[in-house]
Amino acid sequence: MVCLPCIFLPIMMAIYMKFIMPYVYRFLPERWVNFLDPILYPTCPVKIPDNKEETKEEGNEKSCCATTETTEETKKDQ
Repeated sequence: MVCLPCIFLPIMMAIYMKFIMPYVYRFLPERWVNFLDPILYPTCPVKIPDNKEETKEEGNEKSCCATTETTEETKKDQ
């Protein structure tokens, strides 16, 4: 038999998070919301690198490989 809090608490938390919390956040100052969000909803702190740097590097490699000159390495591969 499952205890009452094991059923009751998840249901109440779902109701609170879905319906009540958005209204509470509207009345809280923005400073409090910015403070509480990372605590209530932790996310991964990894920063995603910019794709601009990667595309520049790829562009340099493509222009390097697109030359018509044959080097010693390409002659060995053929």
